[in-house]
Amino acid sequence: MQRILFYSSVILLSISVIMAYSLTSYISIIFEYHPTYFIQRQIPVVVGSILMMWLIALCDVDRFFKLTGLGIFIVSAIVVAILPILPETLAHSAGGAKRWLNLGFFNIAPLEFFKIGSIFFVAWGLARKAPKNIKNFNILEVIPHILVVCLFSVVSVFILKDFGQIALLAGTICVMLLFAGGSVRLVLILVGGFCCVGAMAIFSEDYRVERFFSGFSALQSLLPESLKFGKEIVEPYQIYQANNAIYFGGFWGQGTGEGIIKLGFLSEVHTDLVLAGLAEEWGFVGFFLICIIFVGGILYPILVIANRASKRIYAFFCIGVICLIACSFLMNAFGITGVIPLKGIAVPFLSYGGSSVVANCLMIGIVLAIANKISSSNKKEE
Repeated sequence: MQRILFYSSVILLSISVIMAYSLTSYISIIFEYHPTYFIQRQIPVVVGSILMMWLIALCDVDRFFKLTGLGIFIVSAIVVAILPILPETLAHSAGGAKRWLNLGFFNIAPLEFFKIGSIFFVAWGLARKAPKNIKNFNILEVIPHILVVCLFSVVSVFILKDFGQIALLAGTICVMLLFAGGSVRLVLILVGGFCCVGAMAIFSEDYRVERFFSGFSALQSLLPESLKFGKEIVEPYQIYQANNAIYFGGFWGQGTGEGIIKLGFLSEVHTDLVLAGLAEEWGFVGFFLICIIFVGGILYPILVIANRASKRIYAFFCIGVICLIACSFLMNAFGITGVIPLKGIAVPFLSYGGSSVVANCLMIGIVLAIANKISSSNKKEE
């Protein structure tokens, strides 16, 4: 399973390099960049991340797991908290909020690493407070997990204006609680709390209300007039163009580099909307193969590793990684089709950008180290 997981990750990262070159040709012309500008930036990140993933897999997970996980959680949480007050020279703004830490040669999105730290924190807490003979949690035993959700909600939604990331992490934590044997009632309480925070964030601004309801354009078109969210369906421009890309792609696709949606019709097609560009150039066949790699090459091997893990903290961490990767992919796929609102979630391994690639390879590296530990233990027993 280790080899399948590693090589599947490498394949997806290689595809991201191809898409970084194919989908940025128009942007390179507009901003007068060299035609290979984006691929020159993506290749070092991909190669370095693959090397990092391989080196982490060779390490003894028992020695570095807790220290590394705690370090990622604390450092990323501090950076996320102070990011809004940093000067523009240190914090890069986007969407009306500071979301990237500028290191000069590289911009880091601390939220990507905070998600990893939060998974570790929750896995560590569950391993300590959910013994094997306990099926239901006391509400007091999961206060730390609730605090993580609340902290991320306040910072991400109200300060960093990033509702998608909190939705992603909150869902992941709820699934981890269920796998640990937590009561359904407790999870429903957490979901209800998240929905309240989300409703407050959405209805606090008129543009968010409009964007939220218009994001369900595909679902609205299937409802009768009496059940529609509004009198008139207003399909967002990005969803409209993403659907055009899927339509033009058809079954076999237009061919790599032959898509037209990237020619100024759809912004961020190489980052958050990379699936739309991929669907146009590679068609249904290419998109289906990507789904096969994600499910059979990434998610299933991690699930097997989680099932075989000797320590509960490792199993819970693997479950969290599965949820993050699966939910990120599904939120993006459903977003470009108009089933749910687009939330700017990067597609794991495929989207252009350094932080997402490094964070995902870091997670996979830790999972591979856990798998190697399992293999070593089985060999000793034999």
